[in-house]
Amino acid sequence: MSDSRKLKKHLLGIRATEKLASAMKTVATAKFSTLSALNSAYAEYSDACADMMKGFGASKLRPKGKGTLYLLFTGNKGLCGGYNSETVAYIEENAEKDSTFIVCGKKGEELLAAKGIAAEHFEAEDVPTPADAERLFEKIKDRISQYGDVVLVYRRFVNALTYPITAESLFPENMCREDSDILYLPDKSAIAEPLEKLCLTSRLYGVMLQSATGAQAATLMTMRSAADNAKEEAAKTELKLNRERQNALTASVIESASGMIHEEF
Repeated sequence: MSDSRKLKKHLLGIRATEKLASAMKTVATAKFSTLSALNSAYAEYSDACADMMKGFGASKLRPKGKGTLYLLFTGNKGLCGGYNSETVAYIEENAEKDSTFIVCGKKGEELLAAKGIAAEHFEAEDVPTPADAERLFEKIKDRISQYGDVVLVYRRFVNALTYPITAESLFPENMCREDSDILYLPDKSAIAEPLEKLCLTSRLYGVMLQSATGAQAATLMTMRSAADNAKEEAAKTELKLNRERQNALTASVIESASGMIHEEF
């Protein structure tokens, strides 16, 4: 195959890559925009629910056993840089032995399986809903008391470029805060349990939104970089192809001119 044909084939491949990366960037942009708005609107409420839980004191839902139940939140897809792999690496390095893992995110489950770490899978959409958080809570509520703690491991969304790995307990450390400023009707004992369930579910949903927003931001940045690199490579390849064509044309002209001179002599 001539150099010109190789360059043409290479250029077609690069343009196909650029088109695919641009399409994925568009999808990620739309999802990121939706999730960013949801996360911004819900974050304050989620934090308020976590704060409210400090006044519940000892409860039926509080962990009372041994070991740790880890809830790991990752993306459903790859192509987002080290977003998923770094989160799983954190679990591999820091999780206690004989811990139990529940993974929200298909990619996290795949990466843990590749490392030989057994985990239960929980399926949620790329744009999670409150119903997803309710299903997750229903999955763990009867098991919480068996463990010493329930730890959430996720990427906390700060901005489109920053989402540090975060590990925190589902239950606040100070469970005996004085709550004399809070009025419970009809009384605290009657509403504490359903209210605590609501707060825990809201906390889970807040973390789901944080993780999902970060995953789409990472995908957006990765696909933007891929599209830009492909565009730059296509320009370089096109320049090489034009030079090859020019060289071939020049050689053809020289050959024709040499033939005409030979005939004259």
